Amino acid sequence: MMPIISSVESVAPKGPSRASVQVRRVLEHVLMRLLFVLVVVTRIDRLARSIADLSGIVAEVKEKGVTLRAIEQPIDTGSAAGRAFLQMLGVFAEFETNIRKERQMEGIRAAQAKGVYKGRPPSIEPAAVAALQAEGLGPTEIAAKLKISRASVYRALSPAPSPTA
Repeated sequence: MMPIISSVESVAPKGPSRASVQVRRVLEHVLMRLLFVLVVVTRIDRLARSIADLSGIVAEVKEKGVTLRAIEQPIDTGSAAGRAFLQMLGVFAEFETNIRKERQMEGIRAAQAKGVYKGRPPSIEPAAVAALQAEGLGPTEIAAKLKISRASVYRALSPAPSPTA
């Protein structure tokens, strides 16, 4: 049994962006030091949020000669069966995500047809932005005064796109 040199309780908090950053930091730390021959995670979903991210992580780990193993799933990149299961699991996870998105969009379209779902109300008054510009204020000053981003100022000042038939 190989001794555990370092342990990380949870590297993937809720939310994809923070998780990806923390997972990357831990992996870079582990792989730069080359102290490990095995990286163990509880579940693969704690390591990556998409099949693309998972593939990148697995390739990076493999390149360094490190094996990836999941405790609660039969995944071990040191064996052909483990690699195959990892790829199948990733495909099914992506399929499930796509099905969930499709159902969500169907529900939104149905609600819009009934007039129930109207989206988020606008948070920026284009007239207020235009009035401040007419007073001679620049986009940075307008953004500061209205507590919005400069990008929102530019969006409010740009002409609305014409609908194409």
